[in-house]
Amino acid sequence: MSDRVKFDNKDIEIQAWMNANSDYLTTYPQLAALSQMLDIGRASDEGASAMYDAIRACFAGIDGAPFRKGKVSNLPAQVVANAEKASNDYGAAIGLLWSESEDIASMMVRHGRSGGGVYSDASEVVDAHSKPVKNRLTKAYTDMTNENASADYWWDGELPVNLIQPAGDDSEDSEE
Repeated sequence: MSDRVKFDNKDIEIQAWMNANSDYLTTYPQLAALSQMLDIGRASDEGASAMYDAIRACFAGIDGAPFRKGKVSNLPAQVVANAEKASNDYGAAIGLLWSESEDIASMMVRHGRSGGGVYSDASEVVDAHSKPVKNRLTKAYTDMTNENASADYWWDGELPVNLIQPAGDDSEDSEE
């Protein structure tokens, strides 16, 4: 894949991430020059090559960033960004709840397949609760696009999240 194509594809993902994380400048000050770097990259092939690496370096250490190792999702970039944002927000809320209440912290336990027992810190709680939410959202989106009527939930990929139950096949109920 050429540097131009690689940059253009990543530009789309970054724009989706920026839309889903509108407060990114406040939360991640290292991204202050992001818009300018994207403009330089769009202007020329040489700029695309140079800015790709610079932008990637700026995103280092940011959870849910558009740069990640491993398999690339087939889902639209905006859907991926929205699922990341929703799951991160959910995890943060659960982590805050765990941190601020000893009673809740003592009742929230790991799943037995994860070794059981109480969580040791808020980051462990956040990870344990946000990952399944992201997986549930991406599955719900895929089920909706595939019109899987037997799915538990559908999601349109938009924020705020609104999971709906698909209307199943009622043909068995209508038989006489």
